[in-house]
Amino acid sequence: MRNLITIQNFNTGIEVWTQKKWDSDFHNSTYRILSNLKQNGLGEHWWIEMVNILWSWRAIRPLPKSEIILRGKAYLAELQGEYNSLLARTEEKKPSIENTDWKALQNIFRVASKIKNVKSPVFASKFCHFLLPNVFPVIDQEVIGINNMTYENYWHFCQTQWLQSNEKTKLTEILKGRIGDTVVDDYPYCTKVTEICIIGSKTNNSSIR
Repeated sequence: MRNLITIQNFNTGIEVWTQKKWDSDFHNSTYRILSNLKQNGLGEHWWIEMVNILWSWRAIRPLPKSEIILRGKAYLAELQGEYNSLLARTEEKKPSIENTDWKALQNIFRVASKIKNVKSPVFASKFCHFLLPNVFPVIDQEVIGINNMTYENYWHFCQTQWLQSNEKTKLTEILKGRIGDTVVDDYPYCTKVTEICIIGSKTNNSSIR
């Protein structure tokens, strides 16, 4: 498998990111908000704020926020249980795409998928990324696209890409410098660098396999 986590793909991905006028801090401030929100558990306040962020990331359309909020409330207890179970499995290590496996994650993704209940995995990927940014990579049909892959297969693809990359340490430091602010302690370099490189690879005509 060709590794897409390269300086060339990273630089192209940054160009695309800039052209799209996405957050110049690479969502550092958003991850800080998300981290703080989880401090009191996955309750109704957390869920309402999560929906607001999902709305701003265009993950809910065409459904109204009120409907997603109502649907999600029914799964909060189950989500909290699955979240706690994952934290217990990784013990003192913070869970990331490096130290988890899909078997430990599939129930969280399953519950997330049931909330919007659509075929596309975009909503569930963004929701799960907001819950566990270092664990779940985001998908976006416009700049990433996964062709006919399932999200599970895409997750395995991203994990393999990251683990086998010889450039991840260098690219992590470059991204850290580009953020240009005090970086949140659990900033998801593993999924963000991978995401940027895959965006760049698509622009550079390197297909995801």
